[in-house]
Amino acid sequence: MQQSQFKGQSMVVSVFEALQSDPKRLLPTDTFKKYEAEGDGLRVICDFVAGMTDAYLLKTYERLFAPRLGSVFDKL
Repeated sequence: MQQSQFKGQSMVVSVFEALQSDPKRLLPTDTFKKYEAEGDGLRVICDFVAGMTDAYLLKTYERLFAPRLGSVFDKL
């Protein structure tokens, strides 16, 4: 059980750090507009990641980090 929790936590942190590293390219357009409008863009990224379902987080993680998964034609 602890290994599953660690894995999930690592995925959340990895996705957050990736979005933080290049928010203009990686955030959805509406979320990036909020990011630009806010004084603290990290809060917007945190809220975005916190609002992800498990399936959406997994898909995002795989798209960002799995070498053969994802396509430029995938809907975000």
